[in-house]
Amino acid sequence: MEPLSILIATLLTSNAFPAEDGPDFSYDIITNGQKKGVRVDVYYESLCPDSRSFFINELLPTVHKLGSHMFVHLIPYGRAETLESGGTIEFKCQHGAPECLGNKVHACVIENTLTDNVLAVNVTSCIFEEYFQPTNNGEKCCKKFGVSWDSVKTCTYGSEGSQLLKKYGDMTNRLLPIDFIPTIAINKNRGSRSYQAAILKNLTNEVCKILKKNSIATGVCGV
Repeated sequence: MEPLSILIATLLTSNAFPAEDGPDFSYDIITNGQKKGVRVDVYYESLCPDSRSFFINELLPTVHKLGSHMFVHLIPYGRAETLESGGTIEFKCQHGAPECLGNKVHACVIENTLTDNVLAVNVTSCIFEEYFQPTNNGEKCCKKFGVSWDSVKTCTYGSEGSQLLKKYGDMTNRLLPIDFIPTIAINKNRGSRSYQAAILKNLTNEVCKILKKNSIATGVCGV
């Protein structure tokens, strides 16, 4: 995988994102109960260096600053392929079988932290710190943040993990064509290739543009 800086430059010069993806963003705010904020969907894969860089350098600090005004949806699948035969589900992943296992670990962590966006991002970002050891590091990170590793492990190695990964594959495939990992959708819109580059470079800024327009989180984002 290319360094994130090269990926951003490639996005700016490629035709990967078609014009019909729509405008870069709208100023709409998502409301769920008492919470108002911006929806951020992250399509990624567990052994991708660019995904790792985005989580650690952009997503994690943005969620720490603005998590109470964000609805984060993590979709760990990337350029994988789902293979179904005779009632069994198998996966072929870009970086091989270890990535399929890592994707399942991420999927099961997400399933066990559904009610807490910040917790989900904390644990998955922690796993990315030593991302070539998804189970060993998964156990360490779950324990660090108070998530049941037993539940995550059972999910990962059981049918639940396969079903979750298939679900994320279906979600990813609906986004096709997806030529770069990670791909980010804000309020369900991935926008132009220049918008993708802007998100990868400074997620906080892009989220703040929407929040500020709605007079939300001005103390963090500025007026």
